[in-house]
Amino acid sequence: MAQSIVVSGLVSKRAELVGRLEHYAQEVDRLDAELRHLDATIKLFAPEMDLRTLPPKRFVETNRIFRQGESNRCMLEVLREAGGKLNTQQIAQRIAKKKNLDEAKVKAVRDTILDTLRRAEKKGVVRQSGKEGMALLWQLV
Repeated sequence: MAQSIVVSGLVSKRAELVGRLEHYAQEVDRLDAELRHLDATIKLFAPEMDLRTLPPKRFVETNRIFRQGESNRCMLEVLREAGGKLNTQQIAQRIAKKKNLDEAKVKAVRDTILDTLRRAEKKGVVRQSGKEGMALLWQLV
């Protein structure tokens, strides 16, 4: 019976991945059609332009973990509760735990919190207080 539970889980995961692939294939088709229309419009206004020489703009996926201003509030709350120094990873892990996020999201939380900490440092709200290995230590001012 244990094998059927394992197989059932694997089949479910496979179905999820196939669904995601189909979704993204449709998105690729939509973007491709949009790009062809845009290229045709550009050619109307600038027929001499070689569109192949235009470099693509880097795509950065936004994370939807925090609402506007929430990362700052969470970061300040964690530092207040700690009452001392914490490194960026510790802050991110505590926030992820409070928000009931899985381990896979901790890196995205850490990246967002690092940006938040740097902005707060410029405003004089927090300051770097050394390093712990490669990790920066932070504390409230």
